[in-house]
Amino acid sequence: VVARQDALDRQPWVTSLQHNPVLLGSALRQLALAMDGARTAHDLTAWTQSALADGHIRAEDIKPQDRSTSESISAFVERAIAYFAKRALLAPV
Repeated sequence: VVARQDALDRQPWVTSLQHNPVLLGSALRQLALAMDGARTAHDLTAWTQSALADGHIRAEDIKPQDRSTSESISAFVERAIAYFAKRALLAPV
């Protein structure tokens, strides 16, 4: 919850469950806002595709190999989930 509020405040970092600061780029910060526990990885991939199309996430904020196809956007989301989990940004459900 704190990390999502930090992301909403557009800070360059968010607070982990261990109360450590974790730096997030723009795309990861936007994705953190969508990670509310109700969306699956598939849902987050669709959300990311939509956010790219709407301009909420800029294509240049995502690695070039992750911009074009749904499979590569899915890989970006999977890596983001692993990044968030490793840094204690995901609350256990």
